[in-house]
Amino acid sequence: MQRKTRRQKHKWKKTLTNKWTILIISSILVAALLVYFFVFSSATAVYEAIPHTAAIIDQLSLTYSNATFIENVKKTLTSANFTVDYYNYSQITVDFYRQLPSKRYSLIILRVHSGVGQYSGLTTFYTSENYSDWAHYWEQENKQVVAVNYVQNGPTYFAITSNFIRASDTCKNSTVIMMGCDGLNKTDMAKAFIEKGAKVYIGWDGPISPEHTDKATEQLLSNIVSKNQTIGEAIDNAMKTAGSDPNYQSRLTYYPLEAENYVITTSSPALSKSIFSFASGYAYCCNEHR
Repeated sequence: MQRKTRRQKHKWKKTLTNKWTILIISSILVAALLVYFFVFSSATAVYEAIPHTAAIIDQLSLTYSNATFIENVKKTLTSANFTVDYYNYSQITVDFYRQLPSKRYSLIILRVHSGVGQYSGLTTFYTSENYSDWAHYWEQENKQVVAVNYVQNGPTYFAITSNFIRASDTCKNSTVIMMGCDGLNKTDMAKAFIEKGAKVYIGWDGPISPEHTDKATEQLLSNIVSKNQTIGEAIDNAMKTAGSDPNYQSRLTYYPLEAENYVITTSSPALSKSIFSFASGYAYCCNEHR
């Protein structure tokens, strides 16, 4: 009996040792993963835009499609020797925005819902990705993404904030044309893009209807891409042609003011600059959740 008891004790000690070994190894692995997440996953890459490549990001087609606008913009761009890719609303997710700089488009037209968050106080660009409490948890904790809906009691989606842009990769030498609601009601999103290497950020100073922003965007792109006007000239002429929004009196403006005489030349690939165009949201698209 005594020999059997000693064997049992030895077996128990061996089992306990194995458990501690597994626990220590598991702790080391968890620590290594945490180090990787906080150090390596937070690192951002720097990209240079490829001249004469364009993307139309049509998230707004989820609730307000405009085939005529898309066709006219394509014609304007292709006539200026741009190659154009089109993305519809079903493709516009949080990860899509995250990967966008790596695609290195020199001209990106984002026709998206947008607004200023009621609780975060940050400018937001909407996605078509359904909201979940547990998806993009880290980004939610840091207010890089928030929950929004287009209409009261409607479906809830993710939206990215200016914090998300600050934490994302860089696409250098970009010009940002933000055509959704309240794009420059506040300057947080404009500053985020400038900090990430953008040359200039253009946006509306208040709410905007989809019909009017489509009209003004067509004129603005024609002024910038086809007529090679300065930023100041292009905006002034677009406002003379399209006018301020008839319902909300919102107008296009830009940031920083020093970019007034900046010219985006399309006659030579070597002179072409990058454009990020965030376009077109409903005036009531500002319903953010806590």
